[in-house]
Amino acid sequence: CAIKLKVRMEFEIGGVIFSEPVTAFTNLILAGICLYSFIKARYTKVYSGLISWSFFFLTLGLATFIGVFSHLFSAYDIHFLRLGGWAISFATA
Repeated sequence: CAIKLKVRMEFEIGGVIFSEPVTAFTNLILAGICLYSFIKARYTKVYSGLISWSFFFLTLGLATFIGVFSHLFSAYDIHFLRLGGWAISFATA
């Protein structure tokens, strides 16, 4: 006997449905941390290998920023945002 439980937090403002706000907020925090890390790594003159790390944080931040919108508007099945975010995060790795 398999039980499937799918709970999705949604709310509506002005006719627009917002889904998964906690996940979107978490992605927004992670994108901000990645942007901060990109700036610190990019403009640090201590070690030249930090340039590679700076681009890692830039692409990871971009992927999570796209994830904000793909999670927030997941009720509308915007697949190109999900695929774009996943493609960038795979390229980051």
